[in-house]
Amino acid sequence: MAVSTGQERLLRLLDQVVAPRVGEPDERDGPGASGLTPREVAVLRLLAAGSSNKEIASGLKISENTAANHVRSILLKTGAANRTQVAMLAVSRGWISDPASSPAP
Repeated sequence: MAVSTGQERLLRLLDQVVAPRVGEPDERDGPGASGLTPREVAVLRLLAAGSSNKEIASGLKISENTAANHVRSILLKTGAANRTQVAMLAVSRGWISDPASSPAP
């Protein structure tokens, strides 16, 4: 049994990732999906625009280590394998607007 081997946290995470049953609303879609915090959404916007951790840190006035921790948390919460995948997922699900369609500064 997984619980007896100390894998209870893993089971909870898997329960969060599994798609809902047919007919049940998918609470992961739309703004705030995947349980991202407002700060993580801000990081995600910069990440999707192609910013490095150093640029994210500078733009949000946080340390580079904190920016990296936010990126790791975003990847974990969304189940994305990398920065590109999470950016594409976020745009396709409407969590953020497409950075390519935004006017240049």
